[in-house]
Amino acid sequence: MADIITKIFTLNLPDTTGMIAIAGATASAFVLLALWYGTFFSKSWMEQMMVYRNIKEKKFEDSFDKRWPYPMAVSFASSFLCHLVRSYFMWHWFAALGVATMKEGVAFALCWFIGAELSAAHHCVWSGKTITHIAIDQASELSTFVVIAVVLVLLA
Repeated sequence: MADIITKIFTLNLPDTTGMIAIAGATASAFVLLALWYGTFFSKSWMEQMMVYRNIKEKKFEDSFDKRWPYPMAVSFASSFLCHLVRSYFMWHWFAALGVATMKEGVAFALCWFIGAELSAAHHCVWSGKTITHIAIDQASELSTFVVIAVVLVLLA
C-alpha cells in the first residue's frame, strides 16, 4: 500500500510514448468539446447561455463578458490547458495504479468524474444556470473523462 501511495504522489515526466498518449488524449478531448458545443448542442447551449438570443436580437454588447477582450480565445486556451493537465494526471495515475485495460481505464475515469465533477455540481444550482445548462456541461465533462481514458489506454 505504501508503494502505491509513493507512486501516486511522485510525479514523473512521461517518456515519449507517454507524451504521445497525453497529447493524443488532450487533442481528442478538445475535438470532442468542439463538436459537443459547436455541433451537437450548440443551439441549446447558447440559448441557455443567452448568447444566442442576444446575438439574434442584435444585442452584441450583452452577448459576451466584458472582463476579457477575447472571451472565446481565453475559453479555448483555458479548456485546452485544463484538459492537458487532466490528461497528464490521468496518465500518471494509470501508470501508478497499473491501469492497463479499457474497462479499468473507463472505471477509473467514471470514479474520478463522480468524485470531482459531481461533488462540484451542487454549486451550479446556486449559480443561476438552468438544469439543461448544467446537464449539457456535466455530460460534456463526463464524455471528456471517458475519451481521455480510452485514448490513454490505447496509446500508452
